[in-house]
Amino acid sequence: MARWWEVSVVRTTQLLHEAVVSALDRAHSLLVPFAGFLMGAVLGVVARIWVRFISSHPEFSWEGNLIIAVGFGVMFLGQAGVYLGRRSGVRPFEFVALRVLAIVTLVPMLLERESELGVLDDLLAMLDTTGGKVVLIRGEAGIGKSSLVRGFIETRGDDAHIYLGLCDDLLTPQPLGPIWDVGRDEPTVVAPLESGDRRAVMEALLNLLSRTLRPTILVLEDTHWADEATLDVITCVGRRIAETNGLLLLTYRDGEVDYDHPLRKVIGALAPQILVRLHLGGLSAGAVASMVNDTNLDTEEVLALTDGNALFVTEVAASGVERVPSSVQDSVLTRAAKLSPGARQVLDLVSVIPAEAERSLVENILEPTEEEMTECVRQGLLRVEDEIVSFHHELARRAVESILSPSDSRRLNAEVLAALREQGSLARLVHHAREANDVEAIIEFAPRRLVGRSPSGATGRLRSIFGHSNPFWTDSPMPTGSSLLMIGRVTSSSLTTLSHHLTFRPRPSSSTDPWATKTLWHVH
Repeated sequence: MARWWEVSVVRTTQLLHEAVVSALDRAHSLLVPFAGFLMGAVLGVVARIWVRFISSHPEFSWEGNLIIAVGFGVMFLGQAGVYLGRRSGVRPFEFVALRVLAIVTLVPMLLERESELGVLDDLLAMLDTTGGKVVLIRGEAGIGKSSLVRGFIETRGDDAHIYLGLCDDLLTPQPLGPIWDVGRDEPTVVAPLESGDRRAVMEALLNLLSRTLRPTILVLEDTHWADEATLDVITCVGRRIAETNGLLLLTYRDGEVDYDHPLRKVIGALAPQILVRLHLGGLSAGAVASMVNDTNLDTEEVLALTDGNALFVTEVAASGVERVPSSVQDSVLTRAAKLSPGARQVLDLVSVIPAEAERSLVENILEPTEEEMTECVRQGLLRVEDEIVSFHHELARRAVESILSPSDSRRLNAEVLAALREQGSLARLVHHAREANDVEAIIEFAPRRLVGRSPSGATGRLRSIFGHSNPFWTDSPMPTGSSLLMIGRVTSSSLTTLSHHLTFRPRPSSSTDPWATKTLWHVH
């Protein structure tokens, strides 16, 4: 009986609170335009007084003062209209408010998310007729899931009860961690949490979602990290959400939620009719262009580096393409640190192969297990297809490659070179030979890359190829009578021009440098 009275008192208090808030909201809608006009008029009068005070030839006109005051009042009345329109859900006002928010707060991740925001707005507006829904918002790390959610709840803070919980990537996750976040804003959830009564926690959340005067939006972020107790709560609430007046928004990284992930089983247990799926893709070339518009960066180059990932585009726009931004490197390496030793070897190997790597090449060098390949996919780092293995983004590949030690980089490139020697293209062979500092391989393959080039073109290409071989090359002329053996359009007739740009400088015989006695080109 005591329990019944306790629940009745709490519920009655909630209803009274919502009734008072609703009444204040209605009064608020009438007072806002009046207050806006009055504030503008007062500001107009103050501006007029200030102008008269600083003017060396003050003039007074009741008509002029009235026009200024009314003008300021109308301007502020318009601002009040935008505010009320946004609160009431009128789309034109909604769009204007979102655009102003994006410009003022510099939130580029809301670019090209208008359709998703529209879906969320429609779901909220139709709760009275459709009942509650579970919204699954998925996408890779940095794609803008959190920005979409926060953009939505910021515009709906006056129209709905909003609760936000975060799942953390902890070695020992706290049971019901995101629900404790909800408890900070809702005291009725705290008591069941402290008592450890999981069923009471579920009932408390359902009560929050069932409020009638205003809907409830419950957001649980990063549910790919959710603990088992939280997943049970999601299952229980999700199966009963249709009878409520609320939205349950779940964000997760789709790369980490594969067929045997616990969250996948939770989603499978929910009725399809209550599920709404939003998959966030990369930004288009137009959106990327707008984000780098104030820089000297090439849109196509940025798009190739980032694949339209909103976070990566933002960081590249701030720091340029010459180096990997620290925030991007931290994000990528944090995920890489979770890999097993075998999976990390796969990641390191693929990082020294630009663009795409043949799956057969990786398997021939490392012989990885299927689980090691899958680990890299789960962390959202690699794409593994039937024949191809590649990074999701070129920027992520560079981030991993940048932390390899020089010896590891040379070793991995040498292994790739050995595996490709019989079947790889000349461009790939020269690239890996240069990165491995294998001068004999450069001598073997580089001349073939110069077939058909003009002498000036060959000179530039040779400089590029031997860029890692300094200090073996100088700008001093070659010894008289020496020549470089070339093929194609680069023949002995062009050697005089080339010899003034690329010459061999032998190191002292006493040098301990292992490359000191190597001949970098055939000189005869």
